Amino acid sequence: MASRLDWKVYTRDKIYIAGCAHPEDAIQIASFRGPGTTIRWGHSSKWTCWTEGPEADGCGMGQCASAVTLMRARLKEKQREHYKEGYGHYPEPRTGEST
Repeated sequence: MASRLDWKVYTRDKIYIAGCAHPEDAIQIASFRGPGTTIRWGHSSKWTCWTEGPEADGCGMGQCASAVTLMRARLKEKQREHYKEGYGHYPEPRTGEST
């Protein structure tokens, strides 16, 4: 079964260029495309988790693991905020899960 292509890559001109199942792949594409390239969870700019470039988030291909960790942390925080907007409170942490 195919994986969902949830990580979307956009150029600095906001043109959709790729969908990836793994954030590591999206980071490689963004690094190749250069400054201003964004990675989103889905198509909405509200869910932008990464902006490539020295004046933004860019860390280059050699630091892909730290970039992915940062993207996942940002996504988790955006998901928590989205939940709060809908329900008026943050979700209760699952057993054994840190906040």
